Amino acid sequence: PGLLQTLEPWRRLRSQEAQVQAVLRFVQDHVRYFGIEMGVNSHQPSPPTVVFERRFGDCKDKVLLFVTMLRALGIEAYPVLVDTSARQTLEAWQPSAVAFNHAIAQVRLKDGGIYWLDPTAGYQRGPLASLYLPPYGKGLVVHPRTTDLTPIPHAAGLPRTTVTEYFRMRGKTEPADLKVITIAEGLDADRLRELYATTTRLDLEKAFLKVYADLYSGVRSAQPLEFSDDEKRDRVQLTEYYTIDGAWVPANVEGWYRSSFFPSTFQSLVRKPMDTTRTQPLAVPYPRHLSYRTEVLLPEPWPADEQHKTVLDPAFSYRMNLKCYGNRLLMEYEYRSNTDAVAAERTPAYLQHLDQVAQSLGHSVNWP
Repeated sequence: PGLLQTLEPWRRLRSQEAQVQAVLRFVQDHVRYFGIEMGVNSHQPSPPTVVFERRFGDCKDKVLLFVTMLRALGIEAYPVLVDTSARQTLEAWQPSAVAFNHAIAQVRLKDGGIYWLDPTAGYQRGPLASLYLPPYGKGLVVHPRTTDLTPIPHAAGLPRTTVTEYFRMRGKTEPADLKVITIAEGLDADRLRELYATTTRLDLEKAFLKVYADLYSGVRSAQPLEFSDDEKRDRVQLTEYYTIDGAWVPANVEGWYRSSFFPSTFQSLVRKPMDTTRTQPLAVPYPRHLSYRTEVLLPEPWPADEQHKTVLDPAFSYRMNLKCYGNRLLMEYEYRSNTDAVAAERTPAYLQHLDQVAQSLGHSVNWP
């Protein structure tokens, strides 16, 4: 009865897509992911009413609840079995009872739209067509007429994060102001939305402050963290405000001062593996799309400067542009991943390209 009562308001929604969005949000956000995968529960999902009442379940529990609720609303939906590691290479496997380790869902609307959705994912927002799904490659649709694996289209909702820093530098002993705007879209918006929902504001502010404390010894928060969420566009924005007492530090030359600027979020992208001698493919960050822009207002006109760097690797593309004109310094970085792994024989070339990226990150200005 509780499940049927929950469905009633959704029957009156204006479209099937709106109904699917409502059910998906309920199963993702209000049914906790937790699995007791012992005995028969290792492969048989729990009854949907049980999962609804206890508000937790593993992937197959959540998928069966999701599909059952959609069918009760007259929407065609099926569970789909996938393997998060083997992905498209499952096609080369012999039939096996242990070929799959995850479950998602296929939803078919009357307007012809077909959507592949993951009720286990969290905090997804926006149109169904824009929701992110990992590149599983192929899956087994649980349907009486299924005779083979079904290709799963490449997903929309690919992650993208844009970070813009605004520095206002003053005298050598005066504090500097820093405003940081982070805009996350697609998968990155989902992750940031979940982080904001599951972490206290105080802990978030401490974590973000530490990023700049590692670069500047005298940094402190100037205003509370601001968070805004445009759910229709699946776009999250965070705004941070800091005051930096030690923005200028003594340089190596007596009487000179130096200030440095570094795109901190690029650090994880250029980190090398512990084992650089490979006999197996090397997993790399994917999918990733990161843009980083730093604008610095200097206290006086600076010598003109312009630098550019492009690194193209089969696994990623990277571009850097730097321009100093008048009393303004502008630095722009962009990284976009192309694949999730590098073949063993290509690892040396890949690591060399990472070195080129790392060497171009950051810039310092010296003030006599």
